[in-house]
Amino acid sequence: MQLNLRRVLIALVALVAIGGIWSALFAGSEQPKPAAGFDKISGTMVIDYGKASGKPVETFDFELPLGSTSWDIFKAEGIEVQGTQNYPTGFVCRLNDWPSKDDQDCADVPTYSEGSWAYYVTNPEFGDGWFMSGVGAATHTPVCGGYEAWVWIAPGQSASATLPNFEPTPRACA
Repeated sequence: MQLNLRRVLIALVALVAIGGIWSALFAGSEQPKPAAGFDKISGTMVIDYGKASGKPVETFDFELPLGSTSWDIFKAEGIEVQGTQNYPTGFVCRLNDWPSKDDQDCADVPTYSEGSWAYYVTNPEFGDGWFMSGVGAATHTPVCGGYEAWVWIAPGQSASATLPNFEPTPRACA
């Protein structure tokens, strides 16, 4: 048990470090702006439930007012999202009833042995690759022409070895 807890703690420290590096690298970069006269941003959200779920990958093309957060995409697209009791909008525990309530109660942050959602982003500046987000959906601002992806990481799987099953293509802001 201590070995698994140690792995989880190391993974969490690594994610925080990656977030700090991410913020430092891209703190001053401007996001692509919508065309003149537009006050909305558009992009795509991907939900990948993982192979074992038997569910297809879903995509949602969104359009939101400037200044919206990625959490707003859930509301705008009718995606059922549930956080934990301690972090109701700061941590994604369940999307569209996955995982089931029998598999995860969402009372607290899921453990490595329960599985969890990983959050990836990309945008026209980054090219066509995925990057694990250094911040959560409640504080991340979608980038016009960008992609957001949520991938179910099954119990015992590594988030760093599991990318979204969707190929983003660089595109301009619509």
